Amino acid sequence: MALRNRKTGGRDPIADHEAELLEYINARDDDLVNYAKYFAHSKMALRSKVVEIDSDGFTLQYADRTSDNSIAMKEVRVPFDERTETKEGVLRKLASLAKEAKSSLDLDKKVSKAYVAPTLDNLPRVENTLSTTHIAMTCGMWIVGLLGAFAPTLPEPFQTYRDENGGQVTLERIVMGVCAVHTAECALVIAASIYGSFSFIDVVKSLINTMVFGIGMLGLVVKTATTRKEMIDQAKEVAARKAAAKKSQK
Repeated sequence: MALRNRKTGGRDPIADHEAELLEYINARDDDLVNYAKYFAHSKMALRSKVVEIDSDGFTLQYADRTSDNSIAMKEVRVPFDERTETKEGVLRKLASLAKEAKSSLDLDKKVSKAYVAPTLDNLPRVENTLSTTHIAMTCGMWIVGLLGAFAPTLPEPFQTYRDENGGQVTLERIVMGVCAVHTAECALVIAASIYGSFSFIDVVKSLINTMVFGIGMLGLVVKTATTRKEMIDQAKEVAARKAAAKKSQK
């Protein structure tokens, strides 16, 4: 019985009403289970009851199934957001806390059904989403460039066109320059792949695509890496919170 207040040490203002309040709250089984699940983070609360209530909150006792499948009695203190010195005020607080617990648990159920926690299997992967026109034009330019730079002779009128535009040496320098730029971009792809925890296959595909398509593919790789990193960090944060909640129950 909460004849004395936990915080002040003096006689609690609602001590005379505690028995009545305990009878009221312990008659609401659904609320008691929700209290245990929400405030104590218990997933396997088998039964619960309020054993003490005062103007600052109440103490909930519940039976929980442990990791070794045994039953353990635990307690959690559920505080009110502000001191309440009347029976009516406590009843309002209890109703408010019951509503908060139920709403949050219902929301968690909806989220858990719709949300799939990030894993290495469902993280986004790099996809070449460049337009067909872009891909066709880029491949065409590479074919023309490579033939112009390294073919000893070309059929007319391509041979004349090459000679009039700097010759084979000039085209070779242009192609090598583009390759150098794309190689530098590949270095950035490797950095982004490490940042986004890409698989080996995705790294290889990203390097090949970047070597061919250059800055357009690099942008896609960086965007995907950033998204993957955010999802991985979020998954770690959720796991840490769950571990902390489980640890606090022991």
